[in-house]
Amino acid sequence: MINMKLGSPTLIKKEILVSAKDLPLYCPPKDKTFWAMHPRIYLEFDETKKVACPYCGTKYKIST
Repeated sequence: MINMKLGSPTLIKKEILVSAKDLPLYCPPKDKTFWAMHPRIYLEFDETKKVACPYCGTKYKIST
């Protein structure tokens, strides 16, 4: 999500729950409003089932 209130765009970091059907996971998310935020990169989850995008900081978590 992008915040335009301060005059320049800043990213609002949030945690997005994903399921196994969303794998392989990539960022930016499938939402077409975010497709041009940064290059698409594929993310790997760690043992805590969480991962953060190195470009925008969006956090993802696998729902159980």
